[in-house]
Amino acid sequence: MINNATLNSAIIDNLLEVNQEIGDTKERLGAGFYVNPKQVFTSGRRLLSPYYLVGELLFSLAEDRSLDFIKYYSKFWEKISDDGETVRSAYWWQVANGHGFNQVDQVIEKLKKDPNTRQAILHIHHPHEADTKDEICTLSLQFFNRRGKLHMIVTMRSNDIILGLPYDVSVFAMLQAKIALSLGLLVGSYRHQAGSLHIYTRDIPKLKECTLDKTYALEFTKEFFEDKEKLLETEKAIRQDATYLQKPYKSSLAAAMALVLKCKGLPKDTKKQLILGNEHLCDEGLYQLLFAFEFGTVK
Repeated sequence: MINNATLNSAIIDNLLEVNQEIGDTKERLGAGFYVNPKQVFTSGRRLLSPYYLVGELLFSLAEDRSLDFIKYYSKFWEKISDDGETVRSAYWWQVANGHGFNQVDQVIEKLKKDPNTRQAILHIHHPHEADTKDEICTLSLQFFNRRGKLHMIVTMRSNDIILGLPYDVSVFAMLQAKIALSLGLLVGSYRHQAGSLHIYTRDIPKLKECTLDKTYALEFTKEFFEDKEKLLETEKAIRQDATYLQKPYKSSLAAAMALVLKCKGLPKDTKKQLILGNEHLCDEGLYQLLFAFEFGTVK
């Protein structure tokens, strides 16, 4: 499988070469590709923010939809919240609560009863009559148990290569891992497809050639999910500027996430000391991404 850094760059190049300009975007219809669910989907040409990545992952893990939570990581959400209190595009909340029952539990039960089923589907987008500023981009996630591996197909109505896609991939890969672990399966392939895959013309000048085109591991293990409550407690305390106790984590990914949370908003020198003081995490992909993002070099 092609690595995600190379694939991300290839998709960017492909969109830049497209002559189909729609409004203020360059667009490709019916785009689809396989990604590695155990890597961060980023490119050295546009390193995604480890701070927003961790924020969205924990927002998802908490099955939350409150504006107060996610706006701490991006003020963008304030612009599209319909009621000033919640967001619609809270994918994990939608599959757990948005349709009146927990779809993840249902999918797990379907796959247990019939490992060959083609009916293991999570519906995220749903019809609505009222206008909304937050039209959900993701339509569905479908899962297949084939030869002991859990494969996933994500289908989206619309996907922006710069602002949306890199974070979406990690959010869905985390859900794929959670379901696979619940079933005792290995994580299989991840197919991502979008009705409209596009890039906004305003973002094109931000893209530049760079030497940081490498992959960053992001594997959601059983130990990571066991650290969920401790990690969410830490996130809440830091976001609300409250006192919190340093907690031991079973998972190096959880420890790296906690490091990212602690670094957010700190002065550059303090942040540098904190990052360099956690070199025991240097084999963790998220730590390497944080290092590259802050220092412009690979650890």
